[in-house]
Amino acid sequence: MHTLIRSAVALACAAPLLAAPHDPGLSSVHVSRTAERVHVHAAFANADFRAASSIDRNGDGAIDTAELAAAAGLAELVASQFALRDGEILVPATLAAAHIAENADVELELSFAAPSSTASLAFEAVFLQRLSRGHRCYTCFVDAAGEVVTDALLTPARNRFGLPTIAAAAASGFAQSWSFFVFGVEHILIGFDHLAFLLALLAAGVAWRRVVATITAFTVAHSITLLAAALGVLRLPPLFVEATIAASIVVVALANLLQGGRQSHRWPLAFVFGLVHGFGFASVLTDLRVGGSDAVLPLVTFNLGVEVGQLAFALVVVPLLALAARRPWGRSVPGFVSIAVGAAGLFWLGERLLG
Repeated sequence: MHTLIRSAVALACAAPLLAAPHDPGLSSVHVSRTAERVHVHAAFANADFRAASSIDRNGDGAIDTAELAAAAGLAELVASQFALRDGEILVPATLAAAHIAENADVELELSFAAPSSTASLAFEAVFLQRLSRGHRCYTCFVDAAGEVVTDALLTPARNRFGLPTIAAAAASGFAQSWSFFVFGVEHILIGFDHLAFLLALLAAGVAWRRVVATITAFTVAHSITLLAAALGVLRLPPLFVEATIAASIVVVALANLLQGGRQSHRWPLAFVFGLVHGFGFASVLTDLRVGGSDAVLPLVTFNLGVEVGQLAFALVVVPLLALAARRPWGRSVPGFVSIAVGAAGLFWLGERLLG
């Protein structure tokens, strides 16, 4: 009876985790200019664009190529939601092309007639205000060689991006190192599947030597694949990555339950599955289309943010687990935690495999 009660409570505790495990609010904008025109390439996650427009006519939860092509009001939407600001003058965007990318993103090609003034120009994405408050839009200005001159992380509340002149100095690299660091911290703290995996690992043993070994193995592994995947050296199918991340939670949770409350080393599992979690982290920067010769800086700062976030999580969770272990009911805590995170992992696995 006590086991059934604990299982029921564990499932109830897992319920909050069953929200979407990733922040879906990611988009990218690349801006370039000539003497006559300003060109913009914008990419939005399919779910984000669908929620902010009425293009999904069949209501299946996704915008397909046919729906995008038949969207009669798309040009008007673009003209009203994207503009080039020259002081107090607003130049509306002209839709040059729209298509569904291989990863299902909605991609827009926008064009503006360049004003006669070459100073104080800014790209304004009012469209972001239709998206969630946590949405981020990586926006950069690229020169004729495709190198980033300046960049920013826009939000619904800060949706204006100042453009340099054509005669701007050579590309200076990414200016958003601190923003990418903060982004990394936030991403791990709202990445419930990654946290569930880490929690399952930590529940196997709260001795600090085991904890350090586990976190180090996880950090080294996902750092390797994050950098390799985001730089295009390695690539795995997104469905395989997301399903394996969910499965990793289930595997560690089952290992904890099978060990019968005994503490155990989990660094081998942390390293093996950490390699796959790195692909998951990399998908964030891939969605933001961070690339080019200066891509290492945002990758490194984002990864550092992820490490700080997971370390902060461990510094909170491990003392709580250690304190609970000293209580009379402490032997049941690892099992309780494992049932909760294992249930969440099973839910995510089914959701990802079944679509």
